[in-house]
Amino acid sequence: IPGINVVMPSTPNDAYGLMTTALTSPGVTLFLEDRMLRDDGEWDADDLKHEGSIPFGKACWRVKGLRGNVTILTYGLMRQVAERAMRPYQSKGFYDEQYEMRCDVIDLRSLYPIDWPFITKLLERTGRLLVVEPDVTYGGIGAEIVATISEKMPHVKVKRLGAPRNTIPASPALHSKIIPVEQEIIDAVDAISRL
Repeated sequence: IPGINVVMPSTPNDAYGLMTTALTSPGVTLFLEDRMLRDDGEWDADDLKHEGSIPFGKACWRVKGLRGNVTILTYGLMRQVAERAMRPYQSKGFYDEQYEMRCDVIDLRSLYPIDWPFITKLLERTGRLLVVEPDVTYGGIGAEIVATISEKMPHVKVKRLGAPRNTIPASPALHSKIIPVEQEIIDAVDAISRL
């Protein structure tokens, strides 16, 4: 809907910064919090920039990878899952001598507006995009991202992971059976790396 901002933080700092922006910005903001998201770090107001606010449409480069592999684009709960999925890559030779990650992990934070300049800049480095979302893939934000990138950058190889077109259960045990898990992300990275 025109005029509505949509944000989905994945850390306490992001929640604070995006809420500050939402409360001080004109217009309407949908502030979504993943019910399965657990706090994975300490809240530190000193780390916040822009006087405690995070501008809408500003993605965060969570893990900096090596040139020429895969850019993982995610948000919400899937940011934590994607970062955990990259840990086994150390034993598979996906790190260099300094243990630098080969896959970029990008946290959208803002689902609308989307940080297109930053995303396209990173895709020039890697040429491969894996969108991992905690939502149903059909008609979702991942579909929009993949469609836009396919139009603007047809040379980029794209793949996406998400839930099937079904009701996503509220139970944590059942929730993990329907959304992407670490092994699926690892397998998808391996598959798209070969393209």
